[in-house]
Amino acid sequence: MRSKVIILLVALFLFLQPMVQTEAAISAYEPDIPLGNWKSPPASQLFKIDSSAENNFIHTEDWYVEVDGQRVGQMMLMRPKTDGSKGLTFAHKSTLKQWGQVLNGNPAYVESATTPRDIKNITYGTVYQRYYSRDIARSSGAHEPTIQGSGEYSEWGHRIGILKIKTTPFPKPSITGPATVKKGETVTFTISGEEFNPYKDWIKWKFNEGGTFLDDGQVYNNTFSKSVKVKFDNCGTKTLKLYVTDEVQREKSTTKTVKVEGCESNGGSKPVDPNPDPDEPEGVPKPPDSGEQGGAGSATGKAFWELRRAEVDQESKVYVKSGFRINGSHYATRNSSHSIQFGGRTVVQPGEIESMASGRSVKGSSLNYTFQYEYTNYPIGWQCSQSGTDKDGNSICLNWTFNSNPDWSKGQTFRLSGSIPINHKQGDTIKNSSLDNILGQKFLVGREDTWNPGKSSKGYFEQWEKTDDAPKSSYTLKTQSTLPITPGTLKYQVELPSGEHVKPGFQTLKKEKSHGFFFPADVDDSLKKDYKNRSSYSSYQYAFPLQQRVMKDKGMSGSKRSFEYEYVTDLFFTSKYTGYMVGTPYTQKVKQHFVKGTSIPSHSSLMKEGEQKIKSSFKEDTGKTFGDEVLYTKSESEMQRLQRYAIPVSPTSPLKPKEAYKNHIVLENMGLSDLVFEYDQSFKFNHYLFGSGADDAWIIEQVDDRQSISKSDAAHIHKIKISNDQVREIAVKENGRTTERMHKFRLVDRDFIKEVKSLVDLGL
Repeated sequence: MRSKVIILLVALFLFLQPMVQTEAAISAYEPDIPLGNWKSPPASQLFKIDSSAENNFIHTEDWYVEVDGQRVGQMMLMRPKTDGSKGLTFAHKSTLKQWGQVLNGNPAYVESATTPRDIKNITYGTVYQRYYSRDIARSSGAHEPTIQGSGEYSEWGHRIGILKIKTTPFPKPSITGPATVKKGETVTFTISGEEFNPYKDWIKWKFNEGGTFLDDGQVYNNTFSKSVKVKFDNCGTKTLKLYVTDEVQREKSTTKTVKVEGCESNGGSKPVDPNPDPDEPEGVPKPPDSGEQGGAGSATGKAFWELRRAEVDQESKVYVKSGFRINGSHYATRNSSHSIQFGGRTVVQPGEIESMASGRSVKGSSLNYTFQYEYTNYPIGWQCSQSGTDKDGNSICLNWTFNSNPDWSKGQTFRLSGSIPINHKQGDTIKNSSLDNILGQKFLVGREDTWNPGKSSKGYFEQWEKTDDAPKSSYTLKTQSTLPITPGTLKYQVELPSGEHVKPGFQTLKKEKSHGFFFPADVDDSLKKDYKNRSSYSSYQYAFPLQQRVMKDKGMSGSKRSFEYEYVTDLFFTSKYTGYMVGTPYTQKVKQHFVKGTSIPSHSSLMKEGEQKIKSSFKEDTGKTFGDEVLYTKSESEMQRLQRYAIPVSPTSPLKPKEAYKNHIVLENMGLSDLVFEYDQSFKFNHYLFGSGADDAWIIEQVDDRQSISKSDAAHIHKIKISNDQVREIAVKENGRTTERMHKFRLVDRDFIKEVKSLVDLGL
């Protein structure tokens, strides 16, 4: 089997080679797409081409086309504005048959099988359909085009190229066997053929004698050879004919004549009269044929595409399948064939087709499919198996034999076809002011055409819904308290045309599950270093990580599979009296559990880690020993309290009462579509948490006015004695006392009271 090499024509490298154009050439014929101004093209001259990663194409000039060394015409060149060394060449639909002819293809097949590319005007949105030179060559069975310079230049200074295409021959059929045979003798003929299509090894044949079927078939090879036994029941000159067809429907035939002898007697001077008695009937009438035995062509089945998580560490791929079966009632069928065009390639085979491609690479394209088969509703029927002559020398039939072989001279072809848009949103960012509005949307993950026998189409979706513990999108708080960081539990539903979602072990997400960030409006000073934003979302100062902790399989709900997403963030430990806060990387530990299979630490070890960090960080930040309590570390049920956003209470924070602020949330790797959700959590508070009366704070922290002892009840006066030495020692300690204040208003040395008590018996 010869090697098949398909070279993708993407970058067109030009070399100098002057050529002379012949007359009667095929025109580029582009009345609707005028030549563009390469140096400073207006937006109205810029186009986007379907299936091309390049943008802003301009019709800069037309290129010559040379076929087997002869100049035959021109094609339109579309060159990307960003790179003048690249380009794509196209032909108008009206010239397809001409190109099929000069490229030694089947012109009708080239016209019907070549898929157009959309060339869309960026300014007006107008779409023009043109035919890519590589696709035309493919449909013609010609080799992939190559490029050579013409020695000429466009007015923009670009070399005008020549598209050079080499053709291949039509298939070559052959029949070998005896030229003379005896009546009633079974002889062997060898039929063979070779095809030269450079893209696909595939060859089909039909072998007939007159209108009588002898053999047919197809193989996935570029040659075939087969022995066929033939018996001739009557004399005369017979014509054997072999038709050979390649994958691009180029057909070639050959004939062989065979002389059948053995019907003469008496030295061959005179035929034997089968009716020596003039009173005998003159032959046997032909029995009536059975008539049509079947109806019109019909098929059932379906073609579809769907997003599928083929590899857990990669984005979803687009999986396609096209499978149909003959549904019509016929006397005989043959040559059933499936065909798809998908992901830049064409697949043709007898059985159902499955294929897969990168989801992003085929996004915005289409799955084009066909199914066809040949059928006949007639047997060959009654044939004369013994002939003779009547008394007048006229030929008559003495015996009729029923030939039950299919009569392919009355054969027909049934064909169904369709095009399914692959218009998923894989990798898109879905932005909205709130998560609620995103959860109300459906995202396409599959499309299906079902034929039974008429066509019906259906879309398949994934979507998310809120559950009872989902946070609100907006908060109005009485004071500076806390807000939920995680999005709570989300309910996810999905349905796929293949039914893959029903299977055990069905995967929708990458290995690391869904994750993201919570970008707070501001954070406490003690968190700013650890939670400085280092993500790719660079417009925010601080970032708290988010990670899906578990995905609960809730089973089937009707035809859909349901799951629940739960999220975690880091654990934020807060001291009871000073309000000092630190964060520990719980999110990263959960992510490593999915990625590397590590265990999630126990509650006790997580709490121990948090307590150790708050003590060491407090000492590092203040120079004082931590003498406080850590909140919410006793019970696992309180872990949710450690995963909330504390609105910073420091007076240096820019957050002010009665003003609206937004925390921004990003969730990545959502569902089979690998979506990114971006939304806001808005909030405002009516009062500062701490402050003076002038601040209208929730908790007033200021020194009370001094009161004269004389005005107090003696029973409420507590007297202590402090010596001069003790006063001096207390003064020394007071002078050495830190001025560090937590949140700028609360002193951090909670052990000062103990130090004073150690000097003086306060009686407290």
